[in-house]
Amino acid sequence: MRNLFLFLAKYYGFFVFIALEVVCAILIIRFNHFQRTRFLSSAGFLSANVLNAKSSVTDYFSLTNQNTELSEQNAALLEQLHNGTGQVRYIYTEDSCLIEEGMAPSIWKGTTVDTASTRKLYKFIPAKIINKTTLKLHNYLTINKGENQGVFPQMGVMGPNGVVGIVHKTSANYATVMTVLHKESRISALLKKNSHFGSLIWDGKNEFLAYLKDIPTNVSVVPGDTIVTSGYSDFFPEDIMVGTVENVDREPGSNFHTIQLQLSTIFRKIEHVYVIDFKDRDEVRALESNNINE
Repeated sequence: MRNLFLFLAKYYGFFVFIALEVVCAILIIRFNHFQRTRFLSSAGFLSANVLNAKSSVTDYFSLTNQNTELSEQNAALLEQLHNGTGQVRYIYTEDSCLIEEGMAPSIWKGTTVDTASTRKLYKFIPAKIINKTTLKLHNYLTINKGENQGVFPQMGVMGPNGVVGIVHKTSANYATVMTVLHKESRISALLKKNSHFGSLIWDGKNEFLAYLKDIPTNVSVVPGDTIVTSGYSDFFPEDIMVGTVENVDREPGSNFHTIQLQLSTIFRKIEHVYVIDFKDRDEVRALESNNINE
């Protein structure tokens, strides 16, 4: 306390000067319209900048929560899209007939829809990528969801812009995904304009380009055509974006196109994905295995 008094006594004149300056400034601003207007304008500008800076800092530290919420919302929207209106899905009526969802009521011929029997075929599980490779011949990514969250091997994985890959291995809370950028990757895809399907493969050279094989040369294919998932596997529902045709060639003596496509997913930029849980996977595989064994 003694030191404080000594300090105040030593700089007494300086503090009095500052106090008088503040009083003068208040009087000038209070009794002069021009100065008051300028002060309020400057104060408002300074306050806005401070609030903007505060908002930026707050937004930055809340990005993780915001991204999580957006991923969950997008997953819910994807479930609505692939389980509801706008897709070819079938629902039971009371008289055991099958009708396409979205069909005009006049076509139902008086049948009543039992909405309780409608089932969701697909569930989308949001996940964050915690590690990945893009420059190898066999590329994988690691996500922060595993068996405890309902993620298991052989589930399809998509991102905001389209197909990403297939779940390879899982642990309790993590999973690795074999991406499209893998030499052994094979995904069923088709030309959206005419529904001719083939196999999506990667040649190990360019992370932005892949190839669609097994499309006959009598099928019309031109640059710019859209490639989507076919729905002919239990990895992906139909109509998920894969990419667009970049170039079309035909090897001499071959009956098939060599279709090069620009992938819709940029793997070095992607941060969040959705694991696709097809509810009837086991039932479909068991049924198809019987065909193989015959």
